[in-house]
Amino acid sequence: MASIFQEVSDALDGSGTFKKGGALIQYPSETNDQFEKRKEVAWYVNDIRPACMRFVGYLSKRQPLRQTENASLQAVFDDADWRGNSVDIFWQSFMVEAKARGTMLVLVDMPAQDQLAERPVPYLSMIKPERVTEYVMNARGGFDYVTFTDTEDGKQIFITWDTDNWLITDGKDTIRQGNHGLGVCPVLVFTESGYYPCEGEFSGLVALSKRLMNLRSELDEILRRHTFPIFSAQFPMLNPVGDELPESLQARQVALIKSLTDAVASLGKERGIVTPSPVSFVAPPDGPAATYQSVIKDIEQKVKEIGFDTAQTGEKSAESGLALTIRFQALNAALSAFAMRMEDFERAVFYVAGLWLGIDATTALDVQWSRDYQIADIATELATLDALVASGFSREVVEEQMRSVISILFANRDTVTLDAMLESVASMEQAL
Repeated sequence: MASIFQEVSDALDGSGTFKKGGALIQYPSETNDQFEKRKEVAWYVNDIRPACMRFVGYLSKRQPLRQTENASLQAVFDDADWRGNSVDIFWQSFMVEAKARGTMLVLVDMPAQDQLAERPVPYLSMIKPERVTEYVMNARGGFDYVTFTDTEDGKQIFITWDTDNWLITDGKDTIRQGNHGLGVCPVLVFTESGYYPCEGEFSGLVALSKRLMNLRSELDEILRRHTFPIFSAQFPMLNPVGDELPESLQARQVALIKSLTDAVASLGKERGIVTPSPVSFVAPPDGPAATYQSVIKDIEQKVKEIGFDTAQTGEKSAESGLALTIRFQALNAALSAFAMRMEDFERAVFYVAGLWLGIDATTALDVQWSRDYQIADIATELATLDALVASGFSREVVEEQMRSVISILFANRDTVTLDAMLESVASMEQAL
């Protein structure tokens, strides 16, 4: 799975395979020189990162509720990664990486003894699954031990954590080691399925992105080579009247044929051809380019569907109300499932943080992620409200639809403000 996760990482960052035409495939009639030139002008459109950020943006509209009276846990909330980022900001970056792959890891570590004066509480570090080189899982889905790569002083190192100890090597010799004594491995794994390793649904965007990169490059090659008309020159190979030409004229004709052939060859096959027809300009057919454009459009639409793109300009107007409703229900279901996984994962993370601090985080901390994100098409909801009023539905029905509209429009407001808005509906004057 490491190679799969690495390819997702390359697509997410526009690096590796997706840099400088690395994802292009050479077709049979293409010379090496032509292929290298095509790679030079190839471009990559990153579809997976915007899809992941859009998904996480929906999740972020409803911030998790956290309550604790423990000052140490509150300090971790305020600076989760020892870089000044709050736990909400840390989770946003984490979820983008996790949604792209379907799997992501977190190390809950404690500063060294000589650093405790600077930071006396644990901190979180993200570990990408492609860095994992060896692991053993227990029956509860956690690690008994895990080894992953890192860099130190510009050199690769291997870090191993198990239920009691940690070890850093250069692949052969031990660099440092120690005992943490937590009784559990502090490297925790998040997966969309609950099983490690897990390839997420968004990882399917990688193959589509690779295909789109090839299609766009090939379409660009068609347009670059054949957009302009090709010069076509006639040169009769035989005497038009069918009579034998004198030897001197035959020699001149051969010389002219060679001269014209050489001239066309210097232009290249893309610029000129020799035909028995009159001199003219031949416009290449637009069929191949049109076919490519149609295929590209179909794949782009599939990318939008997988990536839960709710703003599909041009297609949306033709979509039925039922289809829109189903699509938004699928999005809300995916958000709810991901949020429940994140809630369980955050509790596990802070349980380990509590072990470092010598407290029971299961009782010292309460974490709740939203279960209903109410992502919907606001234009449809407003139209429904107008239809309910126009049709003479009861005040109670209209007020309920008004609350739905308010919940959608102001989902990113804090709970107190949103509740006040919802309560204000009952006191509004309605012309029913």
